[in-house]
Amino acid sequence: LKSHFDQIGKSADSLGLPRLGFVLTHAVSAEDAWALCSTTVFEIVLVDLRLPGLSGVELARAYAEHIGSRASAPSSAPSERQARMSQTVFIACSSNASQLDLPASGMHDALCKPV
Repeated sequence: LKSHFDQIGKSADSLGLPRLGFVLTHAVSAEDAWALCSTTVFEIVLVDLRLPGLSGVELARAYAEHIGSRASAPSSAPSERQARMSQTVFIACSSNASQLDLPASGMHDALCKPV
């Protein structure tokens, strides 16, 4: 999933992700990305830190909180879908991504633009 302005779309394509077998899904805002993330399991989410509405950091934190709350619910073992969702990797894309506190932001890694 790419939640971005056009620059991240170009970055993901320049990284050769489609050639590596990744199917790219585009979201134009964090809210659109959240809707997609809540219904679809993604291996990687490339997210711009500055999005209209929710920021990329707010999206990553909301996702982590959502997954954490589902994992700690008093029910049976997590479903296969929940287990796969907990393995989704969030990667921040920003010109100042190197200054990002990854654990505090909910991101797993960061790419500095332009890529």
